Amino acid sequence: MLEQHCSLDLPAPDRFDWWCDLAAQEVVPTIVHSARRGNFYASVKLLQFGAVNVSELEFDDMGSRRTPRLIRRTDPERWMLTLVTRGSMWVEQRRSRADMSPGNLVLYDTSQPFQSQILDCGSPCRTILLQIPRKVLPIPEQTLRGQVARPIPSTSGGGGASHSVP
Repeated sequence: MLEQHCSLDLPAPDRFDWWCDLAAQEVVPTIVHSARRGNFYASVKLLQFGAVNVSELEFDDMGSRRTPRLIRRTDPERWMLTLVTRGSMWVEQRRSRADMSPGNLVLYDTSQPFQSQILDCGSPCRTILLQIPRKVLPIPEQTLRGQVARPIPSTSGGGGASHSVP
């Protein structure tokens, strides 16, 4: 079942806190900051396929940081695979940084500290996020850990995937 939520349904002063709560509940708890805090725009479409969650997220420029303290408090033990479809962002984890533009994918791990920044491009950034529990992937964790925060082009060949969630 598709769930949809939009910050425009709320008064402007409540939108940023609503987004932080929704992101913590549906994605993973992080410390979030934004210069647009007073009138923050965000929209989300959520789908669940068994243990895998798929989300289309659209939001104003912001940054987030997942700290060791937040990881100790709650860790869903997931791999997150993000496809940027509009705008740009960067993700840092394990001494690697991926600078992302439309058509790039990036993998990161909820069990390790990370930080990300959505860049102000004049319109909201849009991403598609796959949240995959560690236990369902048949790939060794060490193999995946070596790939975190490295951009993966997806705009050519069989990896071309830049469409929206229905």
